[in-house]
Amino acid sequence: MPSMTRDFLQQDIPAAQAALGPGQVLVVSVTGTPNRADGVSFIDDFVEAALFAKQAGAGIIEANYSCPNVSKGQGALYTDAGQVAALSQALVTALGREVPLIIKVGAFLSKHQLDDVLVAAAAAGVRGVAGINGLSRHIVNTDGLPALGPDRPTSGVCGAPIRQAALEFVQSAREIINRQGLGLTLIGVGGVTCAQHVDDMLDAGADIVQSATGMMWNPLLACDHHQLADREKAGVAKQKSGFDHGWLVAQAVLNS
Repeated sequence: MPSMTRDFLQQDIPAAQAALGPGQVLVVSVTGTPNRADGVSFIDDFVEAALFAKQAGAGIIEANYSCPNVSKGQGALYTDAGQVAALSQALVTALGREVPLIIKVGAFLSKHQLDDVLVAAAAAGVRGVAGINGLSRHIVNTDGLPALGPDRPTSGVCGAPIRQAALEFVQSAREIINRQGLGLTLIGVGGVTCAQHVDDMLDAGADIVQSATGMMWNPLLACDHHQLADREKAGVAKQKSGFDHGWLVAQAVLNS
């Protein structure tokens, strides 16, 4: 998978870490390269990337098991409980307990498959699961031809089109985590493009909400959600007291 150079990342990751404010944490997402020319295995390459991120200053490592823009086998790694267990165990052992490991997964064909993967991940020492990644789909133009050219008939679809699939994943994962007593932190991601979508994810069972495409279009998305929460709190206070808190709401928005 294409990446910036090591020299660039050795400067960029510490710079990002140094820019964090109170209550913020730097999560660095990594993946491995299969079939390296020098014979290094996929697992060893994955571990090498994770250790590099840790040494550069990552507070949390996210292992991407589900990129929709790579080979089908590599991008579907997250669906194989045995592979998830082996790779996660290797990463957890290398990283140690001081740097938590999150795994990034995609949509599952069945709840039984998801159950097996979550149980395997928890047993391997994974601390959290983030889902879902973009969905690999055939993308065509108005003539029905591959929109990205004949060499790339499929691509990862993200943003609003995958929101419902993401919500269904979070609901299923929450039920499994609770029923199995897995203790995994559940991170909901996929189609979060406005403040209300954050609440929708939390209501579905997510502990934490991520946004990627939504933040690209609106870098102030998190601020929008805080302002929404402030307005909701003010509305509850108004209902309880009977007083008009409209000015307080405006003040909360201006001061956020």
